[in-house]
Amino acid sequence: EFFMGSDRGKPDEQPVRKVTVPAFQIGKYEVTVAEFSKFIEDTNYEMPDNCYQYVLGGPRDELASWNTVVYKFSDYHPVVCLPQKAAVKYAEWLSEKTGKPYRLPTEAEWEYTVRAGTSSRFFFGNENEASKSCEYANVSEWYAADKSGELFENAYVRDVEECSDNEATLAMVGLYKPNPFGVYDLVGNVME
Repeated sequence: EFFMGSDRGKPDEQPVRKVTVPAFQIGKYEVTVAEFSKFIEDTNYEMPDNCYQYVLGGPRDELASWNTVVYKFSDYHPVVCLPQKAAVKYAEWLSEKTGKPYRLPTEAEWEYTVRAGTSSRFFFGNENEASKSCEYANVSEWYAADKSGELFENAYVRDVEECSDNEATLAMVGLYKPNPFGVYDLVGNVME
């Protein structure tokens, strides 16, 4: 059991309510480009170019896919630009390959994992401890504000955290501390 939702969030996040989730397991890392590449190679799954690239304040009119997005830096970075259908197909393929059941987590399972048994606003603390975010996540912060313009023309960083995580844009998976449940990259980096 845990308290799900927010009294300060969007209307669909309210109200805070007690929720029970059955036992489940979740991957401790984001799916990497290398892992997703194996799925594409094995299945010849056709991925659409239906993801609008958004480069730190740049234009939103360029379509991309998982392997053409500007943030595909290495095989160890998280795969991005996936429609939900492709993520579901990846999980089905992984189940077939391993003989173990894989699926996407429910919203309640995801939030339970992110909260990791804590009652603070963030699993690493409250607003007055926001500088801790750079220990646990790749977020908009001082380093990104300084370096992103060198990587992408006209880029800017908004809502800058008062810390430095040493990444200007997308980070490789597992670079930061895990949450209390041992799961990495639950906040920041890419939008799950």
